[in-house]
Amino acid sequence: MKIFVIFLALLLIIPLVHSQVQIENSTSFRTGYSSEKLFSSDLGMLSYVRGETIWLQVSGSHMIELHNKEGNVVSGYVYDGHPTSIYTFEESDILGTWRLIIDNSVYELELVDQLLEVEENIVEFLLMNDSLIVKGEIRPIFTDIPLESEMIIAKNRKSDFTTVQTELVIERTNTNIGITYNIGEKETTLFIQPYIDNVRSEGEYSEIGLQNIYAWAELTSEIALVKKTESSRFTTYVDEPIVETDRTYFEITDVARKGINMTIPGPGLTDEPWTVPLKYGRALLSVYLEFEGQIFVNRIPVIILEDKIIINPELIIQVNSFEDKIEYREIIKIEENMELEFLLISKINGIDRIFYYTDRPALTKINVIDRTNNEKLEKYNIVFEEKIESIKINQTTYIIGDQELINMRNLANAKLFINSFSTFDSILDSRMNEDGIIEIIANVGIARIQVIDSTGSISGNGEIVIRKLDSDTEEFLITEWNGSDVRMILPEGRYLARLESENIQGETEFEIFTDEKEVSILVDSM
Repeated sequence: MKIFVIFLALLLIIPLVHSQVQIENSTSFRTGYSSEKLFSSDLGMLSYVRGETIWLQVSGSHMIELHNKEGNVVSGYVYDGHPTSIYTFEESDILGTWRLIIDNSVYELELVDQLLEVEENIVEFLLMNDSLIVKGEIRPIFTDIPLESEMIIAKNRKSDFTTVQTELVIERTNTNIGITYNIGEKETTLFIQPYIDNVRSEGEYSEIGLQNIYAWAELTSEIALVKKTESSRFTTYVDEPIVETDRTYFEITDVARKGINMTIPGPGLTDEPWTVPLKYGRALLSVYLEFEGQIFVNRIPVIILEDKIIINPELIIQVNSFEDKIEYREIIKIEENMELEFLLISKINGIDRIFYYTDRPALTKINVIDRTNNEKLEKYNIVFEEKIESIKINQTTYIIGDQELINMRNLANAKLFINSFSTFDSILDSRMNEDGIIEIIANVGIARIQVIDSTGSISGNGEIVIRKLDSDTEEFLITEWNGSDVRMILPEGRYLARLESENIQGETEFEIFTDEKEVSILVDSM
């Protein structure tokens, strides 16, 4: 069990909207969410959400009353000393400070929801240094002291399956964990499947047979106990299990087959009397793999929402809760049809409050297509007349903006370079394919350059310098020559190829059309 204690001077941060009335009693008691998982009042009081139950245990007989936010008695009786269910919060109950009265002692607890409101949320996407930059600012509305605030950014995975790599290596081969979730009406299930990656770290395919392992898992969350006085507040955090599975033996292969089933009860319910109920927000999934006497622990952050589970998000950013405006600027890897999920989560009165938002960067994708064979080119560059941020990843150029606007306005004056050489097109020939990707059609050919003498091909080392002869500017490309033919895609035009080596030199002019052309540089015999 892990415990954190945080002390805050309330008057220095956010004034309380109500005064704390707490008369200490010489007899300490315990409260909880179930009959067996109870926490000492010496550490503080729990907070609750609708659907959860207050359990109480105190020595001896006492008069017990529970008052709602409006001061009305919702539960009252003579307590006999056994763990007792005091009250189950209903959907109609009013949020705010409730009071538990034991004889003449008054203890405050909070009934809260988990929605975090914001007054402003701005997200901006930029392209810089071959990366997508996510830049944002958010102004949350805090009604009480926020703690442990995090900005979380995740790629919205349409599949309910997630893969996480572990530190377990079997015969130089990585082991992964496949996690599948399903949210039902009454419970949520996780299926956790360890399996062996079928590619070695060096890139060779592995041939590994069945491997014997033990595996088990637990899902935990932080429970906060808040102890308040008129001028200060102590918050104690305790890590407690929501669900634990049995230690299970099975054989794993390079296919995710067998695994561990984890059943998570719905909000307000507990899996076992000694566990705590699920709340929406942050949790930690720990998967234990035991192999040949060693235990490998994999800690996987998860965020549980009403209609989905975010497993191992891409970015978790610690933010300062006490700034009026929270700002962030992060790098994220571009993927096809990418939608991002943004969550600001702050712990208020011991419970995660959540702001959730999705956004999709308006990325225009551009490919350059060989007119002859309709294949995508990779060695090209597009120069835009206007100041437009763009990045190129492999065969695709990305631009921030709408496809139709980019196609009409920006491509009209853009310049296309193939292997550093400009094309003749004053206006680029472009189209949009069925996937919404702009395709620029280029007239290119292939030059296969070889160095020969009177006896045929020769060997050696040096450089071949290619210059474009029908260009108004100096355009050239230098490529290494090691005796083999040099094959290069070039835009239509006239060129000069010159071999520069210590012992031999030679040059030749040639012209490229939309075909493959053999180019020979004739040199003197060595």
